[in-house]
Amino acid sequence: MNQLITHINNHGGANLKHPNANQSIEWDTTDPAKPILKIYMGYNPDTWHTGYSYQVKFVSGSVKDKNGNITHETPFSSRF
Repeated sequence: MNQLITHINNHGGANLKHPNANQSIEWDTTDPAKPILKIYMGYNPDTWHTGYSYQVKFVSGSVKDKNGNITHETPFSSRF
């Protein structure tokens, strides 16, 4: 987790990544043309709320898109 992700931010800017929480990452390749990065993590209910938008920031150079371009962060998403 620490080799791939630096921050998981909510729309208010709080870093929700917690090094002691039960966290893991996996690729869902059910549709090989559209792989999905899934992040499982423990959370602090004081800062993590359904309906908020969240963004994942990656360690520089750790993630590339299908075209080989380095991806630094996800767009803000509310699919949590």
